[in-house]
Amino acid sequence: MILGLDLGTTKVCAIVGEVKDDGQVDIIGIGISPSHGLKKGVVVNIDSTVESIKKSVQEAELMAGVEINAAYVGISGNHIKGMNSRGVAAIKNREVGPADVARAIDGARAVNIPMDQQILHVLPQEFIIDDQDGIKDPHGMSGTRLDVKVHIITGAVTAIQNIVKSCSRAGLHVNDLVLQPLASSRAVLTSEEQEDVVRLTVETARGRVPVVAGAGGYDTREVAAKAQRMADLGADAILSVTPYYNKPTQEGLVQHYLRIARSCPIPIILYNVPGRTGCNLEPSTAARLAKEPGIFAIKEASGSISQIAEVAALVGDSLTIFAGDDSLLVACAALGGRGVISVASNLVPRRMSALAAACLDGDFASARAMNAGLVPLFKVLFIESNPIPIKAALALAGRVEEVYRLPLVPMADASRAKLQAVLRELQLAQGAGA
Repeated sequence: MILGLDLGTTKVCAIVGEVKDDGQVDIIGIGISPSHGLKKGVVVNIDSTVESIKKSVQEAELMAGVEINAAYVGISGNHIKGMNSRGVAAIKNREVGPADVARAIDGARAVNIPMDQQILHVLPQEFIIDDQDGIKDPHGMSGTRLDVKVHIITGAVTAIQNIVKSCSRAGLHVNDLVLQPLASSRAVLTSEEQEDVVRLTVETARGRVPVVAGAGGYDTREVAAKAQRMADLGADAILSVTPYYNKPTQEGLVQHYLRIARSCPIPIILYNVPGRTGCNLEPSTAARLAKEPGIFAIKEASGSISQIAEVAALVGDSLTIFAGDDSLLVACAALGGRGVISVASNLVPRRMSALAAACLDGDFASARAMNAGLVPLFKVLFIESNPIPIKAALALAGRVEEVYRLPLVPMADASRAKLQAVLRELQLAQGAGA
């Protein structure tokens, strides 16, 4: 068993993993506790940090049914520094082995660093054998001299000591400290990261709820291959957005989705969002695709109630309709829709679940009342491009670190002020229930 510990400003997360014989790790326990003793990755109150660690670890142990006494701990903060270095090892005209690589890297470590800093990681960037550069893995290659270029990451000694001390007082031995951007960091995820997200979600869900993975794009062959990979990872269904940029005809859309559905072993949810793709999947096209056994639903995010109504009239019970906009859930349900693929549910899952349940029960009086209370939230979550506002809202509620990848950037100050006002009004400040 291994334990990963993420010490953040707003929360402390613990994840228990079981290492299998093939090296794969199954997630068997997760614990989350509000963080009260850290600021920007640095311990500012040891006692509070210890309590936060204990609570998160106890929750993860309870879910996993095991006791853990050691952890790999994430570290971050402004005290983290980086520098480049270079090492060399003589190999005397023979094949490079692991010992040669280790000697070269050890040479790169032998560099002067400030006394208040401690080396955390030495990351090889490139190997050079004689005059041949650009080598990523030199093992088995021949030459007389092995050079390595590395990036050395250091952290403040006091910050490291306080993290280790907090973990020790919480009953944990620190196996290693890992720079958090190395451990974690749809459109801005690499293919490997997307697969890691699906794998982790499947392992965490453990069959208790269905997992729907995204697999979309403008290259039909690549989308079909991605859908197969997601199925192999254990996803229960695929959400596949219409191709963007190349703007296929309606016939092109039909052939695109038929190719995916007929090669994918799990069901497909069509995703129509013309505001983002520049391509509208028309109601008549949805009706044609509804006849394909592998296509069972559509996320209708055109923003048009009349289009949702036309889709519902054409497909009947042959295609499940999900609203693609939180604000149109009630209207969609009145037309025969079966729920929503939601943005707001990331922040207020219980309220959105209750709203959807009222709609499905036909209790539209209650649904309208609940919807009215959520309209300000629905509106402010699209004050800037999604997912910027929802990530900011989750951070303000103390649930995630607010990190973006370009081209997404943090909210403008004026937008953030409006978001904060709505969260206060709905009692969604840090620590409040949802």
